[in-house]
Amino acid sequence: MNSFFDNTKKSREEADDLADADLLDMKNRLDHELQTLQIAHSTARQDSSSGDLEELQQRVQDLQDQLLEESNARSIKELLVKRIQMGNILTSGMFDRLGNDLEELSLVSQINKVHK
Repeated sequence: MNSFFDNTKKSREEADDLADADLLDMKNRLDHELQTLQIAHSTARQDSSSGDLEELQQRVQDLQDQLLEESNARSIKELLVKRIQMGNILTSGMFDRLGNDLEELSLVSQINKVHK
């Protein structure tokens, strides 16, 4: 019966040794596959980075053009608003003074009528 236990123990040790060897082989294979994938990823990133850079530069240029157009449109609108405001100030200044002059003329004519 002792030999049965010895054989069982031996077979377990062999199975453990075999499992350890299999695990070591699997680890080495997975490490190699990981390294291959990292190299492929790095290569793909470098290949696409030049295209991405050109696309990014084009997008930046498009955004700068759009900003310039909007800035010009806004400047024109601001100039129109200032022109209207200055026109209103000038108009109110002229007509307010004219209104005051008319009132003064009316008062002077009333005074002249009273004195006659």
